[in-house]
Amino acid sequence: MTEQQPSVSTHHADRLLDSGTSVTWSVRMEAIKKFAAATKNHHAAHWDPDAAQELGFGDVVAPPAFSLVHLDRLRRDAVALHTRDVPDLRILHTDQTVDFYEPLMAGDRLLCRVHAESFRYFADYRVLCLRTALIDEWGRTLQCDRTTMLARASGGPAAGSQQFPESSGAQRTPTRPAIPRRYPNTSLDFESLAVDAELPVRTYDVAGTYPLVTDPVDAAAFRALDLGYLTGYLTDWIGDPGALTRLRVQRAPGIHHPGCAARRNLRLAIRGRITALDTERRRATVTIDMRAEGRRVFGYAAADIDFTV
Repeated sequence: MTEQQPSVSTHHADRLLDSGTSVTWSVRMEAIKKFAAATKNHHAAHWDPDAAQELGFGDVVAPPAFSLVHLDRLRRDAVALHTRDVPDLRILHTDQTVDFYEPLMAGDRLLCRVHAESFRYFADYRVLCLRTALIDEWGRTLQCDRTTMLARASGGPAAGSQQFPESSGAQRTPTRPAIPRRYPNTSLDFESLAVDAELPVRTYDVAGTYPLVTDPVDAAAFRALDLGYLTGYLTDWIGDPGALTRLRVQRAPGIHHPGCAARRNLRLAIRGRITALDTERRRATVTIDMRAEGRRVFGYAAADIDFTV
C-alpha cells in the first residue's frame, strides 16, 4: 500500500491565522524571591539589590527560569484553544528551547507574546509548534521560547498541515534604547574548562510536591520548577545568573517527571558535564542529568553559557 501524503487542510486556518496573543506582565521583587525560595536558589543577586548591582544588574535579578511558570500557562491556554475540537488529546513528547538575551529584573514591565508557528496533523498524531517572547517596554526581546509538542488524539480533522504567518507586531523593528551591554561576571575562568569535565553533583531535599505549587495537578508549575532547580544548579556553578544564554530540554510527560505525590518528600540529584567549548565566542555547552528519587526528569537537557569578558 502506498503511503498517502498529508494534504493541506484549512480546518483550523480561520482561527489560527490570527494566533498571536499578547498579555502584559510586571516583574515584582516579591515574586522573584518566592520563586528563588521555592527552588532553593540562594544566589545573593536574587535577594539583595546591592549584591545584584555589584554584578552589574540594575536591581534584584530573576532566576533564568522565573518567567516559565507564566509562559507555560499561556502556552497551555494556546494548546487548549487550537485543539478544542480534538478529543482525548495526550502529550507524548515536548522539545523546548529557551533563549535568554537579557535577564529579567524587578520592576520590568513586559509584553508576553504567544504565537502559533505551525500545526500539523496526520492520522491520530498532532504536532504543534508555539513561540513565546518576553518584550520590554522599549521593544527589546529579553527571552524567547520555542516549544514543539507531539500529541496523540482519537478523532479530529483530516490529515494535513498549516503554517502561519508572523503577526504584524512581530515584524516591526522597534526603536531600542542605548543601553550598554553587560558582560558576564562568572566565578570561573573559561581557560580552566575542558570538554568531558564533570560538574559537581548537587542534591536537593524537596518537601511535598513543590513549595510553589498550590494545585498538585498544575503541570505548568511543575515544569517551570524543574527548570528552576536546573538553572539554579548552573547559576551556583558559574556564579552569574546572567551568563546562561540558551536552555534546551526534551521530555515525555508520561515518562520524565518528578513522580512525587502530595505531602511526600523526595530528593533531586543533579549532575552536569561539559560537552563542547566554543573558544571564539567563549561559550560552553553543558549537558545536565537531573533525577528525582532515581527517576529521570528530562529525556535530554543542555545549556549554553557565556564567558565573554
